[in-house]
Amino acid sequence: MKACTLYTNRDEIKLSLKSALHIFNSIGPFRSWRRYEHSIRVGLYAASIGRGLKLIEKQVIQLQIAGIFHDIGFIGINDTILEKETPLSQDEILSIKKHPYTAIKILDYMKLSDYIIKGVLQHHECYNGKGYPSGLKGDQISLQGRILFLAEVFDAMTNNAPYRKAEPIDSVIDFIKRMKGSIFDPAIVDVTLGLEEFSSIYSYKDSIPEHPIYKNIIQDLNR
Repeated sequence: MKACTLYTNRDEIKLSLKSALHIFNSIGPFRSWRRYEHSIRVGLYAASIGRGLKLIEKQVIQLQIAGIFHDIGFIGINDTILEKETPLSQDEILSIKKHPYTAIKILDYMKLSDYIIKGVLQHHECYNGKGYPSGLKGDQISLQGRILFLAEVFDAMTNNAPYRKAEPIDSVIDFIKRMKGSIFDPAIVDVTLGLEEFSSIYSYKDSIPEHPIYKNIIQDLNR
């Protein structure tokens, strides 16, 4: 009986990921292919960190779903702001900072788990309490929020954006080390920087569909 329950739960988790990818693939590329690819990579990075922290499979998959949808709140922000190449005004910054709240309204409507919703809501909270939207600090931030924050920052810094060029990987790693215990959870930094899988995802950042992990996920979901 227990084996049946475990199988059913795993089946349900896989279905959740499959549904998430289907929904995101249906709406994500229409606004911005760049932000679409960013979200897919953040999902893979977050799941990789989760595996590095020895989280259970359900949490790892939910981390990937949260990464996929972490910026879905941008749907409520005009592209003239999101694609702006010059510094944002104070009002535009405030508009950007509302996107986690917009995201959780959408995800709640989709009936996604509280674990996913909390991670998305908190993916811009900093370990030192200087993040947004709530200014949470340390363990006040959920583990999934802390993981997503590092995954999000790493991918943002290593890829081009309208307002800046991608930074060299050595500079990004140096920044993460310097911010360990400040904006980043030190335990998550230590695990992440030692993950070969995380580095492997980075090496495929411009061709994620070709990465063995991504291919295996798609193949597994289509069985």
